[in-house]
Amino acid sequence: MSSSRKALVPVLVFWLCGVSFILASAHLRNEEYRSGEDARESQIQSMVDRIGEEDSSEILVDADALPVSGEEDLPDETVQSSEPDASPADGASDIAGRPSGNTYSLRSYGTISIPSIGCELPLWDGAGTVELRYGAGRMPLSCEAGKPGNLIIFGHRMRRYGSIFNRLGEVAIGDSILIVRNGSTFTYTVDQIETIDPSELSRYMDMEKEGDHGSCRITLITCTPTGVGSHRLVIIGHLI
Repeated sequence: MSSSRKALVPVLVFWLCGVSFILASAHLRNEEYRSGEDARESQIQSMVDRIGEEDSSEILVDADALPVSGEEDLPDETVQSSEPDASPADGASDIAGRPSGNTYSLRSYGTISIPSIGCELPLWDGAGTVELRYGAGRMPLSCEAGKPGNLIIFGHRMRRYGSIFNRLGEVAIGDSILIVRNGSTFTYTVDQIETIDPSELSRYMDMEKEGDHGSCRITLITCTPTGVGSHRLVIIGHLI
Protein backbone atom coordinates (compact mmCIF):
# COMPACT_ATOMS: atom_id res chain seq x y z
CA MET A 1 0.00 0.00 0.00
CA SER A 2 1.38 3.41 -0.94
CA SER A 3 2.13 5.98 1.76
CA SER A 4 -0.64 8.27 0.48
CA ARG A 5 -3.21 5.51 0.85
CA LYS A 6 -1.92 4.67 4.31
CA ALA A 7 -2.37 8.30 5.28
CA LEU A 8 -6.02 8.18 4.16
CA VAL A 9 -6.88 5.24 6.41
CA PRO A 10 -7.01 7.15 9.73
CA VAL A 11 -8.90 9.98 8.01
CA LEU A 12 -11.46 7.50 6.69
CA VAL A 13 -11.78 5.82 10.09
CA PHE A 14 -12.23 9.20 11.80
CA TRP A 15 -14.87 10.18 9.24
CA LEU A 16 -16.78 6.91 9.70
CA CYS A 17 -16.66 7.29 13.48
CA GLY A 18 -17.96 10.84 13.18
CA VAL A 19 -20.84 9.81 10.92
CA SER A 20 -21.73 6.91 13.23
CA PHE A 21 -21.75 9.25 16.24
CA ILE A 22 -23.99 11.76 14.47
CA LEU A 23 -26.44 9.04 13.39
CA ALA A 24 -26.50 7.50 16.86
CA SER A 25 -27.09 10.90 18.47
CA ALA A 26 -29.91 11.68 16.05
CA HIS A 27 -31.51 8.31 16.77
CA LEU A 28 -31.24 8.89 20.52
CA ARG A 29 -32.81 12.34 20.24
CA ASN A 30 -35.61 10.93 18.12
CA GLU A 31 -36.29 8.18 20.65
CA GLU A 32 -36.27 10.70 23.50
CA TYR A 33 -38.70 12.90 21.57
CA ARG A 34 -41.03 9.98 20.84
CA SER A 35 -40.92 8.85 24.45
CA GLY A 36 -41.69 12.36 25.68
CA GLU A 37 -44.59 12.81 23.27
CA ASP A 38 -46.02 9.40 24.18
CA ALA A 39 -45.93 10.47 27.83
CA ARG A 40 -47.57 13.81 27.00
CA GLU A 41 -50.42 12.20 25.06
CA SER A 42 -50.99 9.64 27.78
CA GLN A 43 -51.19 12.34 30.45
CA ILE A 44 -53.47 14.52 28.33
CA GLN A 45 -55.93 11.67 27.82
CA SER A 46 -55.84 10.86 31.53
CA MET A 47 -56.50 14.52 32.33
CA VAL A 48 -59.45 14.68 29.92
CA ASP A 49 -60.97 11.64 31.62
CA ARG A 50 -60.40 13.07 35.08
CA ILE A 51 -61.88 16.46 34.21
CA GLY A 52 -64.90 14.73 32.67
CA GLU A 53 -65.46 12.76 35.85
CA GLU A 54 -64.89 15.61 38.31
CA ASP A 55 -65.95 18.63 36.21
CA SER A 56 -63.70 21.02 38.10
CA SER A 57 -60.37 19.98 39.54
CA GLU A 58 -56.76 20.94 40.13
CA ILE A 59 -54.07 18.64 38.83
CA LEU A 60 -50.48 18.74 40.06
CA VAL A 61 -47.67 18.24 37.55
CA ASP A 62 -43.90 18.50 37.48
CA ALA A 63 -43.17 22.07 36.37
CA ASP A 64 -39.97 20.96 34.64
CA ALA A 65 -41.42 18.00 32.75
CA LEU A 66 -42.26 17.72 29.05
CA PRO A 67 -41.06 21.10 27.75
CA VAL A 68 -42.20 22.13 24.27
CA SER A 69 -39.73 23.38 21.70
CA GLY A 70 -40.22 27.11 21.16
CA GLU A 71 -42.30 27.72 24.30
CA GLU A 72 -39.78 30.35 25.39
CA ASP A 73 -41.08 32.47 22.49
CA LEU A 74 -44.66 32.55 23.74
CA PRO A 75 -46.32 35.97 23.39
CA ASP A 76 -46.64 37.95 26.62
CA GLU A 77 -50.40 37.45 26.67
CA THR A 78 -50.07 33.70 27.26
CA VAL A 79 -47.62 33.53 30.14
CA GLN A 80 -50.05 34.35 32.94
CA SER A 81 -52.44 32.24 34.95
CA SER A 82 -56.03 33.33 35.35
CA GLU A 83 -55.25 34.86 38.76
CA PRO A 84 -51.97 36.14 40.21
CA ASP A 85 -51.86 33.39 42.85
CA ALA A 86 -52.95 30.56 40.55
CA SER A 87 -49.53 29.30 39.59
CA PRO A 88 -47.17 26.88 41.31
CA ALA A 89 -48.30 24.87 44.29
CA ASP A 90 -44.72 25.06 45.63
CA GLY A 91 -42.59 28.10 44.90
CA ALA A 92 -43.29 31.44 43.26
CA SER A 93 -43.44 32.32 39.58
CA ASP A 94 -40.71 34.25 37.86
CA ILE A 95 -41.39 37.52 36.06
CA ALA A 96 -42.69 35.76 32.94
CA GLY A 97 -45.18 33.65 34.88
CA ARG A 98 -43.09 30.50 34.65
CA PRO A 99 -42.89 28.47 37.87
CA SER A 100 -39.68 28.39 39.89
CA GLY A 101 -40.68 25.37 42.01
CA ASN A 102 -40.99 21.76 40.91
CA THR A 103 -44.73 21.31 41.41
CA TYR A 104 -47.34 23.23 39.47
CA SER A 105 -51.10 23.26 39.93
CA LEU A 106 -53.10 23.15 36.71
CA ARG A 107 -56.60 24.54 37.19
CA SER A 108 -59.11 22.94 34.85
CA TYR A 109 -61.68 25.09 33.09
CA GLY A 110 -63.28 22.16 31.27
CA THR A 111 -62.50 20.44 27.99
CA ILE A 112 -62.36 21.54 24.36
CA SER A 113 -63.10 19.25 21.44
CA ILE A 114 -63.15 19.69 17.66
CA PRO A 115 -64.81 16.55 16.25
CA SER A 116 -63.80 17.20 12.62
CA ILE A 117 -60.10 16.77 13.47
CA GLY A 118 -60.43 14.27 16.31
CA CYS A 119 -59.22 16.79 18.88
CA GLU A 120 -60.18 16.54 22.56
CA LEU A 121 -58.08 18.34 25.16
CA PRO A 122 -58.11 19.63 28.70
CA LEU A 123 -58.89 23.34 28.77
CA TRP A 124 -56.95 25.07 31.52
CA ASP A 125 -57.90 28.28 33.28
CA GLY A 126 -54.78 30.17 32.25
CA ALA A 127 -52.48 29.95 29.25
CA GLY A 128 -49.01 29.88 30.76
CA THR A 129 -45.99 27.80 29.85
CA VAL A 130 -46.98 24.70 31.81
CA GLU A 131 -50.69 24.84 30.92
CA LEU A 132 -49.89 24.70 27.21
CA ARG A 133 -47.75 21.57 27.65
CA TYR A 134 -50.86 19.65 28.64
CA GLY A 135 -53.63 20.95 26.41
CA ALA A 136 -55.19 24.31 25.56
CA GLY A 137 -55.34 27.38 27.78
CA ARG A 138 -58.01 30.04 28.27
CA MET A 139 -56.50 33.50 28.17
CA PRO A 140 -56.93 35.40 31.44
CA LEU A 141 -59.74 37.99 31.37
CA SER A 142 -61.39 36.52 28.26
CA CYS A 143 -65.10 35.79 28.61
CA GLU A 144 -66.70 32.70 30.11
CA ALA A 145 -67.92 29.91 27.84
CA GLY A 146 -71.42 30.67 26.56
CA LYS A 147 -71.29 34.31 27.67
CA PRO A 148 -71.16 37.45 25.52
CA GLY A 149 -67.63 38.44 24.55
CA ASN A 150 -64.57 36.67 23.25
CA LEU A 151 -63.40 33.34 24.69
CA ILE A 152 -59.71 33.29 23.69
CA ILE A 153 -57.88 29.97 23.71
CA PHE A 154 -54.21 29.25 22.98
CA GLY A 155 -52.58 25.95 22.08
CA HIS A 156 -49.29 24.67 20.67
CA ARG A 157 -48.99 23.56 17.03
CA MET A 158 -47.03 20.41 17.82
CA ARG A 159 -44.92 18.57 15.25
CA ARG A 160 -46.46 15.19 16.11
CA TYR A 161 -49.57 14.49 14.06
CA GLY A 162 -52.73 15.03 16.08
CA SER A 163 -50.96 16.33 19.19
CA ILE A 164 -52.66 19.33 20.87
CA PHE A 165 -53.43 21.84 18.02
CA ASN A 166 -51.32 20.06 15.37
CA ARG A 167 -54.33 19.52 13.07
CA LEU A 168 -55.91 22.93 13.62
CA GLY A 169 -55.01 23.85 10.04
CA GLU A 170 -57.51 21.22 8.83
CA VAL A 171 -60.47 22.98 10.46
CA ALA A 172 -62.99 24.32 7.94
CA ILE A 173 -65.80 26.87 7.94
CA GLY A 174 -68.89 25.28 9.48
CA ASP A 175 -66.98 22.92 11.80
CA SER A 176 -67.99 22.74 15.44
CA ILE A 177 -65.94 23.59 18.53
CA LEU A 178 -67.34 22.21 21.78
CA ILE A 179 -66.53 23.53 25.24
CA VAL A 180 -67.69 21.31 28.10
CA ARG A 181 -67.70 23.00 31.49
CA ASN A 182 -69.43 22.02 34.74
CA GLY A 183 -71.74 19.59 32.96
CA SER A 184 -72.80 22.07 30.25
CA THR A 185 -71.79 21.90 26.57
CA PHE A 186 -71.34 25.09 24.55
CA THR A 187 -71.14 24.62 20.77
CA TYR A 188 -69.52 27.20 18.52
CA THR A 189 -69.57 27.13 14.70
CA VAL A 190 -66.43 28.21 12.83
CA ASP A 191 -67.11 31.15 10.53
CA GLN A 192 -63.69 32.76 10.06
CA ILE A 193 -60.17 31.40 9.51
CA GLU A 194 -57.14 33.69 9.20
CA THR A 195 -53.36 33.33 8.90
CA ILE A 196 -51.75 36.50 10.18
CA ASP A 197 -48.47 38.07 11.17
CA PRO A 198 -47.91 38.03 14.95
CA SER A 199 -47.99 41.83 14.93
CA GLU A 200 -51.68 41.68 13.93
CA LEU A 201 -52.72 39.40 16.78
CA SER A 202 -53.95 42.09 19.16
CA ARG A 203 -56.91 43.02 16.95
CA TYR A 204 -58.20 39.44 17.13
CA MET A 205 -57.93 39.38 20.92
CA ASP A 206 -60.25 42.26 21.76
CA MET A 207 -63.03 41.49 24.20
CA GLU A 208 -65.72 43.07 22.01
CA LYS A 209 -65.78 44.03 18.35
CA GLU A 210 -67.16 47.41 17.36
CA GLY A 211 -70.74 46.99 16.18
CA ASP A 212 -70.84 43.42 17.44
CA HIS A 213 -71.53 43.92 21.13
CA GLY A 214 -73.17 41.04 22.92
CA SER A 215 -72.00 38.34 20.53
CA CYS A 216 -70.68 35.09 21.98
CA ARG A 217 -67.58 34.07 20.10
CA ILE A 218 -64.53 31.88 20.47
CA THR A 219 -61.03 32.55 19.12
CA LEU A 220 -58.45 29.77 18.86
CA ILE A 221 -54.84 30.87 18.35
CA THR A 222 -51.79 28.80 17.48
CA CYS A 223 -48.51 29.13 15.60
CA THR A 224 -48.16 28.24 11.92
CA PRO A 225 -46.60 26.68 9.85
CA THR A 226 -45.97 23.54 11.89
CA GLY A 227 -42.40 23.46 13.17
CA VAL A 228 -41.74 27.03 12.03
CA GLY A 229 -44.23 29.25 13.84
CA SER A 230 -43.51 32.44 11.91
CA HIS A 231 -47.23 33.33 11.71
CA ARG A 232 -50.42 32.78 13.70
CA LEU A 233 -53.41 30.67 12.71
CA VAL A 234 -56.63 32.18 14.07
CA ILE A 235 -59.91 30.23 14.11
CA ILE A 236 -63.05 32.19 15.03
CA GLY A 237 -66.50 30.81 15.76
CA HIS A 238 -69.80 31.97 17.22
CA LEU A 239 -72.09 30.28 19.72
CA ILE A 240 -75.09 28.46 18.29
